[in-house]
Amino acid sequence: TLGSVTVTDTAISNATTGIDVLAERNVHALTLTENRIRGGRSGITVTHDPYRDGYYSAALDISGNTVTAQRWDGITLRAQLFSDSSIAVRNNTIRGNGGTGALLAVGAFQAARIGNNTFGWNGGDGLRMTARHVRDTTVRRNLARENGGTGLLIRARQAMEGVQVTDNDLFDNAREGLALTSGTAADGNLTVAANRIAANA
Repeated sequence: TLGSVTVTDTAISNATTGIDVLAERNVHALTLTENRIRGGRSGITVTHDPYRDGYYSAALDISGNTVTAQRWDGITLRAQLFSDSSIAVRNNTIRGNGGTGALLAVGAFQAARIGNNTFGWNGGDGLRMTARHVRDTTVRRNLARENGGTGLLIRARQAMEGVQVTDNDLFDNAREGLALTSGTAADGNLTVAANRIAANA
């Protein structure tokens, strides 16, 4: 179990992984904020493994970081999150990385908040979110520009419902500006509005 942990206002250059967190069982509060990470292989990597059986949750806040010039992904989250977990990725600048800007691969997104980030000039997708279920999640006021893949990609292997994708700027990406995919028909309350999408493939 990880208690309340904050990593803040740290400058890291040319590390293999700038910030690397491996947590098991409950994560009560993990906050990564206002860090500056340049060069190296991966910027921020968070792996949450509940470790065998049991019902474990996590509270993650990744905000205000600048992650640039990584050989691989800027931010990577891999976690088996449950419905009472929370995740926020806000106000980050993630640009010029060789892979995906931010790769968020979890068991389920429930009330996740992804907002006011810049995903630019990355080799892969700007933002890639993938989970079994995506529910009551907001992706708002992000800029995804000139990425080598899709600007914003949200994928639910099963259900997607209560998702809001609004007021994003998605320009000049090598694939789609915005892509939403679901294993089943979206179960209502899916809002895609006021996005500005131009000059994508």
